[in-house]
Amino acid sequence: MELLKKHITEQIKTSQGKNLFNDNYQPIFNFLALSPELIKRVQNLDKAAEEELLDFVSQKAALEFGKVNQYYSFDSNSLTMLRKIYIQLLGEIKALGISHTQEGMNATKEKHFYRLRTWLSITNGFAKEIFQNQGDELENIPCSEYSAQLQIQLLGIETSKIKGPLLDIGCGIEGRLVKYFRSLNIEAYGIDRFAETDSILQKADWLEYEYKSKSWGTIISNLGFSNHFNHHNSRINGNYLEYANKYMEILESLKIHGTFYYAPGLSFIEQYLDENKYKVEKFDISGTNFYSAKIRCLE
Repeated sequence: MELLKKHITEQIKTSQGKNLFNDNYQPIFNFLALSPELIKRVQNLDKAAEEELLDFVSQKAALEFGKVNQYYSFDSNSLTMLRKIYIQLLGEIKALGISHTQEGMNATKEKHFYRLRTWLSITNGFAKEIFQNQGDELENIPCSEYSAQLQIQLLGIETSKIKGPLLDIGCGIEGRLVKYFRSLNIEAYGIDRFAETDSILQKADWLEYEYKSKSWGTIISNLGFSNHFNHHNSRINGNYLEYANKYMEILESLKIHGTFYYAPGLSFIEQYLDENKYKVEKFDISGTNFYSAKIRCLE
């Protein structure tokens, strides 16, 4: 299994930043050579091992797409579709056999390429508009997790006034802010589409997650939910209505005197909040034209 995972990791590394919407993909999009030993291992996988491998490759692939464009949105349906693409690829690799030809490998590569491109067009239609006229290689956007201290400073959080339980929306794979607040004996949890689910972090899409009414003392989202909301609100075909509905659901999940901290701010919706229910405070972010917001539930 570890040998197969290593091969998948190297394959994804080789394919990093390749433009799926460039029709001249043949010279730039290639499969690493599959040795007879690797194909034999694939053919001999039992059901449990096969499921583990499919989870591994689909998760890795989704993470790499996110590095190319942070605004790609992959809900549970999108990830199920991606997993099916790799189920097809796995079946085709098994069918190639140990003594496969280069012609057969090229045909498999081409089918996989077009499946990925079709999937990305269906799940994130704006991708074609952005990338179809660009070159072979796309620049990867670093997706790093900021330190807890930097996030607290940027959002203007006074840790001594934090009320629990706390939810970090888009907490990152490691959930650094969640773990920091837990070190202060604050009950804290996080959700992120790439997090590994455990007792405090949950793999979840923030648009699919259910924010139960009056359940959180503090909610935080640094360069996460509101950043994507801004992006969708500025796009002609953006998913702004679903984001607006989810934004209100997040606010309604605050306990009385609970607070939602986020950056960047959302002036286009904050101005319409009921002043009897919510108090809006804004804090300029030094060196930028943006601000962070603090929304306090009054009743």
